[in-house]
Amino acid sequence: MSADPHWPPDALADDFTRPPTESLLRLWELFTATAATPGAGVRVADAAELGRLHVWDYLFTSADTLVAGARLAAERLPLLVDPSAAMTVREDGALLTIGYSSETAWTAAADGIHEFIMALILRRSRETVGRDLIPVHVGFAHDAPRTHRHLIDAFGHQRRGLRRPDQLVDLPHRRYSHRRQPYRPAERPGTHSDPHAVRRRPRRQRSSRAGLARALR
Repeated sequence: MSADPHWPPDALADDFTRPPTESLLRLWELFTATAATPGAGVRVADAAELGRLHVWDYLFTSADTLVAGARLAAERLPLLVDPSAAMTVREDGALLTIGYSSETAWTAAADGIHEFIMALILRRSRETVGRDLIPVHVGFAHDAPRTHRHLIDAFGHQRRGLRRPDQLVDLPHRRYSHRRQPYRPAERPGTHSDPHAVRRRPRRQRSSRAGLARALR
């Protein structure tokens, strides 16, 4: 994408710029098609250290608890990614369920995209509480991959569901207090320092997911 003359480097580096969904889906198709082994989405999540997704990372880690931070991130998600995207946060006794769904027509790269999303949500949850949370259950909407080893390595559990209506992860629920300083946008040089500006800025055809493009380079 960085080689496309329609996407100059300054546009991809702008946290208020998001390439069209069609372009991102095509990027995922190319990436997963050329990946030597299963688990392309998990590897992208591994490369997305805290701060790569900038404002969304700030929202996820800025509240007093994991539940509150996840809800704040869910509320603002459509401002940062495809407008049809929805992230749900539900407490049910001892479990915290975080789900993701989208009206986007998934392509051949669906398994990589789904695994990236759930691996990223789990990673941000772990980073938020400073603990190695082990999911009770993880669900995916795509067909079973030819091998599950990368999923076991990423999620630390063999209990998975496939061909579900949407993606979800069940985490053992306690009212965790943050054990680390939340990510602050100023920690990443050259970016917008006001995360609340995304709420005030008019939505454009292109809004922020430059972090994914950078992680795929």
